[in-house]
Amino acid sequence: MLFYNNSHKQFYYYCLQQCHNHDSYHKSLFYTLSMDKDIREHFKEVYSFKEDCIKIDGLNKAWHTSGSYKTTLLGFNLWNGYKDNEICPDQIFNCEYAKYYLESIKLRFPIYFRERHHSLMK
Repeated sequence: MLFYNNSHKQFYYYCLQQCHNHDSYHKSLFYTLSMDKDIREHFKEVYSFKEDCIKIDGLNKAWHTSGSYKTTLLGFNLWNGYKDNEICPDQIFNCEYAKYYLESIKLRFPIYFRERHHSLMK
């Protein structure tokens, strides 16, 4: 798996340890939200381990940068299909995290990225 930096990797595994559900929804959410420093610092404002849910109002926090907002939005979308009518995918992927966002998608939809599946498509 590709990580943005060591902090991203460490926080991703920390989140997995805190949550005992390691399905594709959780893996992609934690991977996505863990890549941005600002989100890591304010993680409790965007996700609750206790309730095992995202916090939509976390998108409206003043600490967001354009990168952290896009990252949170993508994570939320992969979690439950949440979308912001103001931002399109081409705007989300227009940032330094783009290649890591693809890793998030692979985690969320693993069946489509397995070698075996590609050979079935031929």
